[in-house]
Amino acid sequence: MNNFCPKCGKPVTGDRPVCQSCGANLPPALPTGTVLRKNGAAYRVGAVLGQGGFGITYKGVDERTGRSLAIKEFFPAKGNHFWAMRDTDGVTACATNGRDNEYDRGRMSFLKEAKAVAKLDDSPQSIVKGVDYLEANGTAYLVLEFLPGQPLYKTVRARPEGKMTPQELFPKLLPLMDGITWIHNKGIVHRDICPDNIMFMPNGELCLTDFGSAREMGGKMTEFFKPRYAPIEQETTVVGPAGPYSDVYTLAASAVYCLTGQDPQASTSRLSVTHGGGPDPLYLPDCLSEEQKEVFRKAMAIRPKDRYQTMAEFKKELIAATPWLREKTKPTPGPVPDGPATDAGSYFETHKSQLLALILVAAIILIILVIAIATSGDMGRMAPPVEAAQPGVSVTAAPVGIPARLPGLTPGLTVAGTRL
Repeated sequence: MNNFCPKCGKPVTGDRPVCQSCGANLPPALPTGTVLRKNGAAYRVGAVLGQGGFGITYKGVDERTGRSLAIKEFFPAKGNHFWAMRDTDGVTACATNGRDNEYDRGRMSFLKEAKAVAKLDDSPQSIVKGVDYLEANGTAYLVLEFLPGQPLYKTVRARPEGKMTPQELFPKLLPLMDGITWIHNKGIVHRDICPDNIMFMPNGELCLTDFGSAREMGGKMTEFFKPRYAPIEQETTVVGPAGPYSDVYTLAASAVYCLTGQDPQASTSRLSVTHGGGPDPLYLPDCLSEEQKEVFRKAMAIRPKDRYQTMAEFKKELIAATPWLREKTKPTPGPVPDGPATDAGSYFETHKSQLLALILVAAIILIILVIAIATSGDMGRMAPPVEAAQPGVSVTAAPVGIPARLPGLTPGLTVAGTRL
């Protein structure tokens, strides 16, 4: 993860308490080694991993097990102004002057989300697993598993051209889309998907992290989201509340970054242009086909009602617009139930002796039945009832001429739809 300035949204490097881009002050972090306790659990705070509008993320460790963790602390800021400050002990957080109501509402919202996210201990591989949540030091914390990968934006920057191709990116997006659908089905909307919060794992897969964004602060959705990735409904309450369609927008915006190496245009800037009668300035790279561009235009539509309403819809349309991706997602035919053979010829070669034995036995049974009918004294009658059949031979559990099970044949062999 990377530090981002709460005011300008640009990356912050080093330990300086001021943003090098805009000069904004950065929030004071907890002292390294601070221990957070809850019901016998003890989580020790380490170095800062990242910081943004909602608060600060630390690398931590579970003192009971030694497990590495990520710990997110609610410590909000709005623009160049903090809504929280440290008390004289350097640990306790409290609201700045005049921000008590906003701070309390935000903390309760953060805590509500943290309780839900902490239950994600059975999440798919593409979603970070929740561990715990707690209240301490006048604020709230969310404890997550620590992911060993690196932020997606670093992976993109490391590419020779500073961007990824659709052939590299799209297959990795599909499992991530499934994971996001999974959290949506749990009633959770992430609200802060961006290249900084998607981890590129050592195995090449993508994993979504950073569930610390509060749902509302001061009646708005805007204060705690990175510029250029937030949809319009997170910039103003006039459009409506955030929903799964909001995550559709932010994931599509993240994909555009990966394909271009540049942050996409902010939704507010795009709205200003289109509201004035101009064309939408959204830039989509030429590496996308026209069909794929249409998919991304809809996924990043300014107004929520014009977007895909679910991540599953977005995924389906992306696959439909990408023929080579459809081939990658086709299910692999399963093997023949009774062995690895996949055609009639190889199946016969594998089971030749059993098939010949079956034919021989069936012929003998047929001869016996013909003889029985011929010697019955009444050639006009049908075959005798089952109880008059030859002792020890059953002809009722399978079609005439095929016994249900005969000695010497391989159990489970399937011939002509009948399992022996």
